[in-house]
Amino acid sequence: MKRVLSLFGSFILIGAAIQLAGPVAGASAVSTITLPGGNWDVTTTVSSKSAGHDLAYGISSPTSSQVCPTGAATTCAGGESDTFSALSGDLVFFMTDLTCSQTFQSTNAAHASIDKTDATHWQISWDDAGAPCGSPDGDLNDLVTSVEANGADMQMTSKGVTTTSEPSNTVFANADEGQNTAEYTIAITNNGPIDAQNVEVTDHLPQIGLDPAFSSADFCVGTDETDCTTNGFNAYPGTDELPVGTVETGTSRVLIIRAHANADLRGGAHTGVTNTATVSSSTGDPTTGNESATSDAIEIDTVADPPTIVQQAVGGNATASLEFSNDGEVDGGQGITSYDVFACKTANPAVCVAQTPAGPTPNATLNGQPVFSYIATNLNNGTEYSFSVVADNAVGSGDPVEAGDAFASAAAFTATNETGTLIAEQVLVLRPEHRRRLQPRRRAADESAPVPGDPVVRSQRHR
Repeated sequence: MKRVLSLFGSFILIGAAIQLAGPVAGASAVSTITLPGGNWDVTTTVSSKSAGHDLAYGISSPTSSQVCPTGAATTCAGGESDTFSALSGDLVFFMTDLTCSQTFQSTNAAHASIDKTDATHWQISWDDAGAPCGSPDGDLNDLVTSVEANGADMQMTSKGVTTTSEPSNTVFANADEGQNTAEYTIAITNNGPIDAQNVEVTDHLPQIGLDPAFSSADFCVGTDETDCTTNGFNAYPGTDELPVGTVETGTSRVLIIRAHANADLRGGAHTGVTNTATVSSSTGDPTTGNESATSDAIEIDTVADPPTIVQQAVGGNATASLEFSNDGEVDGGQGITSYDVFACKTANPAVCVAQTPAGPTPNATLNGQPVFSYIATNLNNGTEYSFSVVADNAVGSGDPVEAGDAFASAAAFTATNETGTLIAEQVLVLRPEHRRRLQPRRRAADESAPVPGDPVVRSQRHR
């Protein structure tokens, strides 16, 4: 709205315009007000109003409400403000020229100019209907309003990890929760000016190759770690999204995840295993880049790989001999402590004769290479046994490797050297036809029940 003064029949321009508010420094012109993702509390304020027409102002979408005038007032005067909660998407405001009974939307470029300061601040400069009505002057300074979007600022402040095995950064891939548990502690804080709604933490527990590093997990949420004792733990959801709920402004929450290493993992040690989590909320967040945290690395150790069978089992008098090698064997990250040899009846695999474990160090050489020369004892002559070998370490017993079948027989021949110096030329493997000739014919009854005096045990590890 411009003012002029008549003097001696001439017109002298006193002021080009009454400029109430100009463009915002550093702002950019936009055609619409679009909120970032999420829900926001939106505050709009009437910054200034020019003299002249009576004006009304408010929001028309996604909610509808008049900000001013209120009460007995007949026009917006400046300074009025209102806040609308949980808004999202595009915002549309209106100005009504009450003098001319005309309403204009903020998307009407002829009557509204929007300047965007940043992702959550805007200014709208309005032009009324003009004088006479329907003749706007285009100065866009009859009403100036501001729009501010306020959100939560969810920050993940820390993510620590403790383990239940020794050393402290290691877990064992077995069924013992005293050894297989990695406990992740996550701290989150709402630094924003409003409450954060529907907060959740997403934590995709890590993979090792195509296999999950952890086979099961549970979690708890509290204001501090002691709340887990009171609140208890919940089953880990298949979506990996852990619900937290509402986090009030200025408050924090603690989540604890107990993850149990996958006992089916092999080929350890698996080092450098880290875990990343991210916090989110349905409430808008103006501060990005502080929502995630990654734990320190841990190591997951596994059972050892099976040894290599060098000589399959050969029967002897109540005995059988076999040779195996640990050359190139992966120890799973924990040193191999012993080898278990299983001698189980071929016809009844659940019936096994207990054997003394072999030590971790080879006791013989074969073709110049260190090997384990092992003699299974206390076998029942006339019975066929199936043999296997398992490597043991601190994690547990590994997978068995088959070492063949053999009959125990007083007539059978086995070359062994009980002094621990096996020489290749001493190892004699009988041809199948010789073994058939030397092995006595077994009776059916021998296969259906243990022979009295035959020391047998039922193995829980051998399948």
